[in-house]
Amino acid sequence: RHTLLLFPVSLMIATAAVYAFQSRWALFFAMVAIKGLSYALNNPSKEMLYLVTSDGVKFKSKSWIDGFGNRIAKASGALVVGLFSSPLSALMFH
Repeated sequence: RHTLLLFPVSLMIATAAVYAFQSRWALFFAMVAIKGLSYALNNPSKEMLYLVTSDGVKFKSKSWIDGFGNRIAKASGALVVGLFSSPLSALMFH
C-alpha cells in the first residue's frame, strides 16, 4: 500500500523542487528522478495489482492495456500537447 503512495509523493516533491529552483538543471534532475522512480516503483506496483485477479482476466487485461491502452494514452497526450503548443490567440479564435 505504501508503495502506491510513494510514487505520487515523489512526483510532488520533484515538481516542487523544479518550481523552487527554476533552472534547466533542476528540470533535468527532476526528469531523471521521475524516469528512475517510474521504472523502479511505478511499473512494479502496477504489475502487482494484476496478482489478485484470475489468470484469464490478467492475460486479457494486460494484453489490452499494453497493446491499446498505452497507445491511446500516448496519442491523447500528443493531441493535448499539439493543441496547447500553438499561441493562445490561435486557440481562442480557432
